[in-house]
Amino acid sequence: MDNFKNELSVKRVEFEGETYYSIADVENLYNQKLSKLNSITLPLLIHGVRENVECATFNEIDSKIDKIKLSEFNKKIKKGLDWNPKKK
Repeated sequence: MDNFKNELSVKRVEFEGETYYSIADVENLYNQKLSKLNSITLPLLIHGVRENVECATFNEIDSKIDKIKLSEFNKKIKKGLDWNPKKK
């Protein structure tokens, strides 16, 4: 499964030289609950409003995501959904 680093739907913030990702956004993306993560609460600007959001590093989140194997058909569907004609 592709990682979430390049997903525009996952909010991120730089803090002390490291990128932190919104846990809630990753949970929504993969449709699974991530528990027992080492996380911190960081302020993120969401629609012009600063909100405190639980965040974790890529490595922390990636280690907890169930690596779901997609069928060839589902891989092609995902590739089609992710396709962007402006991206080369």
